[in-house]
Amino acid sequence: MENQFNAIEELSKVREERAARRRRSTWGKSKLSKYQAELIKLRQAGAKYSDLQFWLRKEKRVKVACSSIMRFLKKASTEPGMGD
Repeated sequence: MENQFNAIEELSKVREERAARRRRSTWGKSKLSKYQAELIKLRQAGAKYSDLQFWLRKEKRVKVACSSIMRFLKKASTEPGMGD
């Protein structure tokens, strides 16, 4: 019995495996998660993102970009039960 190469079947296997590898099962935790409550309170008090960045660097020794803080707080406020 001779096995014949089935290109369509092989291609579907390759695509399934690539899709499985592309999906990440865990994304890890942000280093800002520990300070989420404080960041939200500071932001509600009128702090700018650059103020939050400075506070994190000086008080918590966390170096992070302003854009990362913006994304983190935007995501935190859209999740249910977060940011209220």
